[in-house]
Amino acid sequence: MIKEDIIILCGGEATRLMPLTGDTPKSLIVFEKVPFIEWQIRLLQSNGFENIILAVGHLSEKIVRFIIRKKYFELNIRFSPDGDVPLGTGGAVKKASELAGDNFFVMNGDSYLDFDFRSMLNKFYESGGKAMMAVYKNNGLYDLSNTSINGGKVVCYDKNGKNLDYIDYGISVFNKSVFTDISEKIFDMEKLNNRLIANNGLYAFEAQNRFYEIGSFQGINDFKNFLKGRSDG
Repeated sequence: MIKEDIIILCGGEATRLMPLTGDTPKSLIVFEKVPFIEWQIRLLQSNGFENIILAVGHLSEKIVRFIIRKKYFELNIRFSPDGDVPLGTGGAVKKASELAGDNFFVMNGDSYLDFDFRSMLNKFYESGGKAMMAVYKNNGLYDLSNTSINGGKVVCYDKNGKNLDYIDYGISVFNKSVFTDISEKIFDMEKLNNRLIANNGLYAFEAQNRFYEIGSFQGINDFKNFLKGRSDG
């Protein structure tokens, strides 16, 4: 079992997926009769997670209602709502971290990762650092590559980057102090990542398997094909 909490960012408005997400949060897009967030929870449960924190915002009541109705009795699932004002991804994690232990995972709400979570956690503790990002050598294949690594650390993070070969895999591990050191309540994770990079404090964990995401229509099609291939196999 993995005793550390995992925070899932479920608060975005998913404007890139309009009109699909007009009145449906991205987490509740259905694949093979199952909402995406349930695919995520099943995956996390199979990897030994017991404590999940959902950072919710846009249309949060629908996500909360779905989780409560499903009654995941075997898991400890809690909610951290943005409130009246969107907090940004970083602000949402900072608020959710108040419910978490000293060290915790953060995963994107649109990511499905065929991934060794335990190995990353072990590497995080071995590093002695306070932050680690999983990266994948994407070379621009599945989306725009946005990171570069050197010497086991992330040395560049730029969502609009050019000539970069790695991509943020969609999951990181943090020590809580990384967030308590920030005074702002509203900020994005990109700002935090670049602050860590500037201080040579963002370690890298290289994932070997490709990621799946539903933040784009191409990503949705890829995930559908992944599920279909698994059921056909």
